Amino acid sequence: MFLQETQILSGKDVENLVSNQSLWENAIRKADITAANKYALRMTRAVHALRETEAGRSELEKLLSDPKPNLRLWAAGSVMAWAPDIALPILAELLHEPLGKEAALQESVDIRTNAKGYLARHFGLHPSDLRELPGRLADIGIDLPDDTVSQLRR
Repeated sequence: MFLQETQILSGKDVENLVSNQSLWENAIRKADITAANKYALRMTRAVHALRETEAGRSELEKLLSDPKPNLRLWAAGSVMAWAPDIALPILAELLHEPLGKEAALQESVDIRTNAKGYLARHFGLHPSDLRELPGRLADIGIDLPDDTVSQLRR
């Protein structure tokens, strides 16, 4: 019975995360920062609830393959706590993957900046000096495109 209840609660938290992510995306694309911040806070609460249970952590891992880059970012940032080996490639991909024409500039900046932050923290780098990041990623088998490497080494 407890397992079923946990799975139901996890499902609701995933629904909250996904629905608030869509609302955040719409708000950020309209430059409504107040609304975007409200939805981001709700996403934070949902992610924190998901991290508390095995079923929730499993749901976060499933979100690593979601088509929405921002959901992958939120999931990967959490998954780093227990499975960095599966989260690191997702974060590295977010540094360079095309985010689509509909993505607002602020959305793109947020995704890339937060992905850099998670990666910097993992490798013990300062987020304003990521010159070593491409090499650290290459050491674990993750290669970045040349233009991304150049940007990080500036």
